Amino acid sequence: MADIRTTTYPDGTEFGVSITSEFVQAQDDLYTKGSEITIDIVINNFVGDLSDSSIEFSLLKPDGTLEEVVMAASVLQPLIFPMRQVGEYDYIAILVDGTSGLEYREEGTVSNTDNVHFEPKECGVFEIENRGPDVATIRYTSITGTQDETISIDGGGLAVLSPQVGVTQVVYTEADGYERTFLLNNSCAIEECMSRFIEDLLCGDEKACEMCPDETEVAQMMFFYNTYFMKIHEIFYQNSYFEALNDSMLNKITSVNQMIEKISEFCALFNPDYDCKTCF
Repeated sequence: MADIRTTTYPDGTEFGVSITSEFVQAQDDLYTKGSEITIDIVINNFVGDLSDSSIEFSLLKPDGTLEEVVMAASVLQPLIFPMRQVGEYDYIAILVDGTSGLEYREEGTVSNTDNVHFEPKECGVFEIENRGPDVATIRYTSITGTQDETISIDGGGLAVLSPQVGVTQVVYTEADGYERTFLLNNSCAIEECMSRFIEDLLCGDEKACEMCPDETEVAQMMFFYNTYFMKIHEIFYQNSYFEALNDSMLNKITSVNQMIEKISEFCALFNPDYDCKTCF
């Protein structure tokens, strides 16, 4: 369906644009990165002479680059461009009456959303949405290499990811082969395990500090826990979208996952009646 945006002027002239795309997100009425946008000029009841008039069109992209087109008003050509950047595309269309010099203007914004969207569901489960028109491939791999799964998502489709506890690398491959890398931090099970430990320690049935873990061990547990989230904060505060994971970043992520292993060991130590793997 076309998005028609026009203005009717006092002399009866209707001037504006008609915007169409191969793919539009119905839920938020946003165009999607990678979609091809077509803008047609709309002219009705023009009182001047089209053969002596022109159209001046400019498009400002999210990165600040400007495209300008001048065409004869009597031979209109559609303006077609791919939305390769996420953000807002500002346009201005001006009809110039070559005889009177009068100008008729229409300006606005075409908003664009990313073509991939992640949303956490229940603990350890993430939903990924392909907001683009074409089939995309998702490969998610644990940094340790113990989990490696590949799935395909149709255009506009959804898929569910269940990565291992820790930081998982997700490679999103678009239909044209272009790859983007994301990191998913699956830490909710760690938080649940720590919460249970603290609640058992402080609010259990035993009298206060009777059969409590050694305070040195408790301090170690909290040290690993705090270190884990400190490292996670460092990685995700700096960047949550990676074109490539270099050795330095991979070392940081490996260190984060080592914290999980230590927390698991201490969880088993402090909760001998539980199989610590059920935490994760």
